[in-house]
Amino acid sequence: MTDGTDRARTLPVMLDLRGRRAAVVGDGDVARQRLALLAVTGAEVVVAPPAPPEDIAEQLEGAWLVFAATGSDALDASIAAWATARGIWVNAHDQTRACTFQMPAQLHRGPLTAAFGTGGAVPSLAVAVRDLLAELIPDDVVPLIVDAADQRRAAKAAGQPAFSLPWSAILAPILQEIEARIAERAATRAADPPPAV
Repeated sequence: MTDGTDRARTLPVMLDLRGRRAAVVGDGDVARQRLALLAVTGAEVVVAPPAPPEDIAEQLEGAWLVFAATGSDALDASIAAWATARGIWVNAHDQTRACTFQMPAQLHRGPLTAAFGTGGAVPSLAVAVRDLLAELIPDDVVPLIVDAADQRRAAKAAGQPAFSLPWSAILAPILQEIEARIAERAATRAADPPPAV
């Protein structure tokens, strides 16, 4: 049995882009989506028009990460090849093999970030799983997550090992909120059986 791809598994990471230059090449919907993601990262964001990399090299100079989202597969591939040759992380929209990193479907609840991907095999599945969990992890938990983070920060500032905190008790309200949402969804589905075929 294989994992359904001919690629090695990708390595999930969270990148700290604060103060780093990130370039978005393109001006369409996908480019705007990438810009919205970068807007909250603290990156130094540069926008370049959809053009061959040689023509926008000055704008890409010093970039640590590049999104190629021009709307042209051929142009995105050439930008990806240019960036890869220079050791720059690059994502070319919907071209897994041209990418050195892929964009997962993301879920954010305060400090909690979850990311879902399929290595480019079935992106719609990653989005569906993200959307399902978005229903099960309510916004109500954000203050509780922030409180847990504050307790960990205070413990570390006081020289107390974070692992020594009573994490079961601290996390219990968060998990109870999620479990309640799961139970609510299960009850709704039980009350609404699927139509007979």
